[in-house]
This record gives sequence, structure tokens and C-alpha cells, in this order.
Amino acid sequence: YQRRVREKSQDLLIISEEELQAKLVDWEGLLDDYEEMMIQYGYVVLFGVAFPLTAGLALLNNIVEIKTDALKHLKATKRPHYSGTRDIGVWQDVMEAMSIIAILTNCFMVYVLTDLWSLQATILAEHILVFLKLALTLYVDDIPSDIAIKIARQNFEKEKAIQELQQNQLFQKSASGAM
Repeated sequence: YQRRVREKSQDLLIISEEELQAKLVDWEGLLDDYEEMMIQYGYVVLFGVAFPLTAGLALLNNIVEIKTDALKHLKATKRPHYSGTRDIGVWQDVMEAMSIIAILTNCFMVYVLTDLWSLQATILAEHILVFLKLALTLYVDDIPSDIAIKIARQNFEKEKAIQELQQNQLFQKSASGAM
């Protein structure tokens, strides 16, 4: 695939897609994207009681963000180099801490801003919600059972293939040594 590009001299140059890709700016990585999402998550969970439209505005922002990021990754930056990871790393711990703090702040805001609960009822509700959050964290698996089964099967097949390859290599060495 090639494109014709006019340079300053107005001569037509034929530039391949790879050359165009090489001239794009480098991809900056995921750190800024994760930071932006964590800040938004913080606003939604920490202050959702004070401004209920926060979640809807965050959803609208995320829809626009998906489209602009797609355009940025497709047209404005070089392709990123693959680097696989097991999970989202320390960001998971940040989200866990934010969710606990969110329970505390939201219960406190309900107590301060309304006359619905007494202080004892607020503390009781906070304790119940923290317990439920921790129980759900322990009860709900990070990996669904059907995916875990598929991963185990894939690992088994990989190990089996490696063993067969090693046996074939040993057989070839012994066969060539016998001649």
C-alpha cells in the first residue's frame, strides 16, 4: 500500500504506509490514561452522593474519550510495542482503597447533609457496607470459572507440547548418535 505525498517542492513522492507510520509521534504509554481513569473513578465514587449527575457525565466523557483515543491511536501515533501484563498492577490497589474511602465519605455526607440517620445509624451503615464490600471482594473471583478452565486447558496443552518436543529432540539425538 502506497500513498502519493506532495512535498514543499511540489514533486510527487511515493511513500509506503510503513514510512508514514514511522514519521508519527511515539505512543506515550498507558500511565496518563490510567491516571485519568482513576481521577474520574474517584470523582464518581467519592462525590456521587453530593452530585448524582457525576456518573452520567462520566459515562458521556468515556464515550467521547473512546472515540478520540481510537482516532489518536489509529492516525496520530506509532503502533505501540506489545508488552503483556498479568493485570492492571498497583492501580487495582488504588481502586480498592478508593472504594473503601468512598463508603466512608458517602456515609458521612449522608449524615451531614440530611437528617435521615443518627450518628450511630451512620456508623452501623458504614460498617455493614465495608463488610459487604470486603465479602464481595473475597467471594467474587477475579477470573470467571469458565475462563479459568480454558486457561488451565491451554497450559496443559502447552506443557504436553513441550514434553513431546523434548522427547522428539532426545529421540533424534539418540538416533543420530547410534549411526
